[in-house]
Amino acid sequence: MGFGRAAVATAAALAVLGCARHAERAPSLPASASCRTLDSLLAHGGLRGAPTMRGRATIDVNEYRVRGRFALTVSAGGNAVFEFTSSSVGGGREDAVVSFFSDTLRVLDRERGAYHEGAAVDDLIAEVAGFQVDAAEVIRRMIGIPPPCRRLAELRIEGSPESAVVSVRLDGHGATVRFGGGRVRSCEWPAPFTGTSRSERLAVSYSWKGEVGEEITVWVPGLRWRIRLQSDS
Repeated sequence: MGFGRAAVATAAALAVLGCARHAERAPSLPASASCRTLDSLLAHGGLRGAPTMRGRATIDVNEYRVRGRFALTVSAGGNAVFEFTSSSVGGGREDAVVSFFSDTLRVLDRERGAYHEGAAVDDLIAEVAGFQVDAAEVIRRMIGIPPPCRRLAELRIEGSPESAVVSVRLDGHGATVRFGGGRVRSCEWPAPFTGTSRSERLAVSYSWKGEVGEEITVWVPGLRWRIRLQSDS
């Protein structure tokens, strides 16, 4: 099983970060206003600044299936650290730390004594996936750092702040964030993959216990990739 598959899994798992949880009713907005509104929503929502989430991780990516322990921390400023360890029978041992700091993605494979940074992480994932995955963009988007304004259009917010549906077009493709009880419940974004035979979607569902994430599931339907994080609390 090489570290390439572990990198795919951990990068995908980090896609659970963020999304907004507060919203107000509003019409469709022009791109510049969409960018400001989305940035404001993301800055006040999701996992940014929330307590560290610890528990069990189940990863099923391509033919790589493993269970283990994880810890996920996201700072109020948008930096993130995801730690994953496993010792699955027949699956080998994994011990990796993925960090997103100052807009740079870094992966430390402690089990194999290897370190990867920036584009090297994407290259490692591409070797196994067979197509390019912009892992830093996945993380940046999910932890509440929106794409450049020129890429956004048609932001709409429907419903009350406690139960809202936010829709926006990113690079011409639709994205949706849904809320319940003042918390994000699900997100669906275009996946930043290139070189695939079709456009992929990235879906994330959330359940909460107070301010702590209780369970987060990442699902890429076309590829049947699934990452599930379940808190011990």
